This record gives sequence, structure tokens and C-alpha cells, in this order.
Amino acid sequence: MPGLYPHNAGPCKMDYDFWRADPCELSTGPGVGLLHSTPMASLRTLETALQRLRSAFSDLPDIDEAFPLSLSESDSRRLTDVLLEVADRLHDNYPYFHPLYAGQMLKPPHPVARLAYELALQINPNNHALDGGRASSAMEKEAVAAIARMIGWDTHLGHLCSGGTMANLEALWVAGQLHPGKTVVASTQAHYTHQRIAGVLGLPFETIPCDRAGRIDTAALSRRLAAGGVGTIVATMGTTATGAVDPLDAIVELRSRYDFRIHADAAYGGYFLLVKDLDAQTRRAFDRIAEAASVVIDPHKHGLQPYGCGAAVLPRLPVHLLHVDRNAPRGDLVGVFTTGRRGRRALGNAAAVPTRLRWRVRAGSNERARCRARAVRAAAKGWALRDRLGAGARHHRLGAARQTDQRSLRTLPADL
Repeated sequence: MPGLYPHNAGPCKMDYDFWRADPCELSTGPGVGLLHSTPMASLRTLETALQRLRSAFSDLPDIDEAFPLSLSESDSRRLTDVLLEVADRLHDNYPYFHPLYAGQMLKPPHPVARLAYELALQINPNNHALDGGRASSAMEKEAVAAIARMIGWDTHLGHLCSGGTMANLEALWVAGQLHPGKTVVASTQAHYTHQRIAGVLGLPFETIPCDRAGRIDTAALSRRLAAGGVGTIVATMGTTATGAVDPLDAIVELRSRYDFRIHADAAYGGYFLLVKDLDAQTRRAFDRIAEAASVVIDPHKHGLQPYGCGAAVLPRLPVHLLHVDRNAPRGDLVGVFTTGRRGRRALGNAAAVPTRLRWRVRAGSNERARCRARAVRAAAKGWALRDRLGAGARHHRLGAARQTDQRSLRTLPADL
């Protein structure tokens, strides 16, 4: 079945070790670094970075102990009690952090991304304007530029937001401005939020049936285009149900006969642009992604960033749409597309995304590169429904919550 299923996928334990290690134990041995560090070592690394950060603000006035945010000794004891209570309550969760867990779309954040996110929270930036987040705005541009290069664009506009839903809303808002009143078309397996987004934007929305592989049926799509009135086609680059990838190459070819805009929803599958051993049909689709008018990718999925972080990226935009949020002007407009719908939770990722990219470049060892490749491949393999259910069966917390799904999917073919 065409989709995101690399061959020879194997497990990678880098993030699991981060969680299961004894907090009093420090890892030793060749090649040990932050990837293989225990929580205690990671906290020490974070504290070192925090001291460096604090040194830049050492000339600020001291905070008086009477200040409401200051903690006394008794407050510290109560804080410990509160945090322990929160830790106990968090036990009632599925193991989202585990690399073998595939019951949700979230992937375990990279340890470097976790620490960079926590470091950025000390400043609490707001990238709506430069005076609210100077450094993090620059980091955001670096992160989006790296994503754009992965797509194949040197010139681009884009930014980080709270996730795929918000990023898709922005891309379809642009589509609606350029093709007002025209229909947005997507497959029946496209993410359910596209129909809701179209409703919010006041755009007509229609679905096209899928073929047996779960991809949009190009023959049915061609017939719908011939009927007229279509302004935008959403090509799903990795459905959340089965990982199926719409035939973007065929959709691009249809554009030579009909006038429409292509939006590639790669929120789930975008990072598989980096995988070399994809199915041939899937590879052909990803090879044409640079020809889309807009692309959405979620770094909080296979980009291994903390939730939630999405990215809306466009190769170009008409001048009259360049700046919509007139109440919060960006002084760094070049390379930034802002509609004022920026997700607050993504701002820590403005530091986390480029930090993890730098870690990848500076780490450099073949061992770490192989480990990362195995992690990506293992995540892709986990997209198969049978692997999702298998991961659920391996953890007692999933129990009854997954039994209904297992019963309804028992008849699926083994090669799905």
C-alpha cells in the first residue's frame, strides 16, 4: 500500500532512556552525551544554561522577598507538595513519551528540544511583535527557513503556530482571499478540521472519494474540476488514519488543465521528505511538494518538538496580503507571514526547533545519525494501524480504551 512505510525500521531507545533512568545515576561510556544522559545530568545541563541566561540580566534590580512571585522557605515546601500531587495526577496518561507508543499522533520530544523549550520559558517571549520577542523571533525565522529548505524553497514566508489546525486555517484563509467564494476540495480521508475551517472562513467545502490505498481518487477529482468552481485542492501528505499520501504529482499535472490552488497538508507526514526509502509512488508525490502554493508541517510530530508547534509556509504572497495584523506590526516582515492568529504555546518552540537543528549538525557522529534515522523509520512504521493497536496492547493503560478499535479492525488485511 502506498504511504509512509520505510523498510527495515528499527527501534531507537534515546528518549526511553531519558525517562526510565535512575535520577541518581549518571550515564558513562563511549559516545555518551545529552541524547543518552539521565534526567539528573539533563537538569544539570539546563541549570548551566540558565546561569548563562541569567548573567545577561544580572544588572536588574533585586526582587524583594515581599514580591508576590517570590518563594519563601515555607512556600517552597508547599510548592514541592503541589508538584508531587501534579506528578501523581499525571500518572493517568498514556505513555506519549515512549518511542514505541503509536496510539496518538504525538512523538516523543527530543531531549534537546525539551531543555531549550524550558530555557525559553524563563524569558516568556511573545513573538507577536519584535519588542515582545526579539531573540525568539530571530530563532523562529531560522526554524521556518530550515523547514522551507526541506520543502525546496529558498524564498518563503512563514511562521510557527500552535499546530496543524491553526496552520491549515491560515493557509486556507489565504486561499479564500485569492479565490473568494470558490470551493475547497479534499479527500474523504483528509483531516476533519478542513471542513470545519472552511465553515469558519465561509468557503464551500466538498470531499472526493479515495481509492483502495486511501489516497484521493484522481479520476473523481478530475471530473469535479471539470464541473468548475474549485479554488483550492487540499493534498494530504500522510493521512492520520493510515499514513496514505495523496498523489500530488498527478494533482500538479491536473493544474495544467484547470485553474486551482494546491495546499499540501503535510502536518503529519512532512518530515518524511527526509526519508530516502519510501514507496515509489509516495516518493513521487513528495518530490512535487515544492510546487504547492502552501504547505503545513507540524514540528511537534516527527520533528520531535514539544506539543504544540505547527508551521505554515508559503513560497510567495501577494503584497496586499503580506500584513494583516495591523495592530501588532512586525518589524522583520521579510520572511514572516502573520495573520494575528499566532499560537502562544509555540513560542517556546521558536527556541527549541533551531536548537535541535544545531544539535543535529554539531553532534555529527555516525552513531547518532543512525539512531535518528532509526527513530524516524520506527515512527513511520508505527503509522500502520496494526502497529498502532499493537502498541496499545503493550501498555496496560490503554486496555478498554483500545478494545473497541481492535474489535472493529480485526478484519483488516495483514499487509495494510
